[in-house]
Amino acid sequence: MKNKIHNCNDKVERDNIKNLKLSIKYGVISFVIILISWIFINVINSEKVGITTMDIDKLFNVIRNTGISSILSSIFAGLIIGIVFYFYIFPRRTRN
Repeated sequence: MKNKIHNCNDKVERDNIKNLKLSIKYGVISFVIILISWIFINVINSEKVGITTMDIDKLFNVIRNTGISSILSSIFAGLIIGIVFYFYIFPRRTRN
């Protein structure tokens, strides 16, 4: 009997670790997607000159400046998505 309880606890711990790793993965992926989208939208909206007519140096400077300013909002959104997966979506999936 004791062995069954121990095996059950190990399975729960493995599932929790698996869910944590998966939610971190989803959070990082959503962070990257949001950051790239945010940079792309801000670069297009901030420059009146077309991207195709920009110098490469100027384009990298614009991307760097908008990227630095966009990182905090992307981190916050990715963190929220990871937390929602870990505390809400994965527990509901295991109950069903």
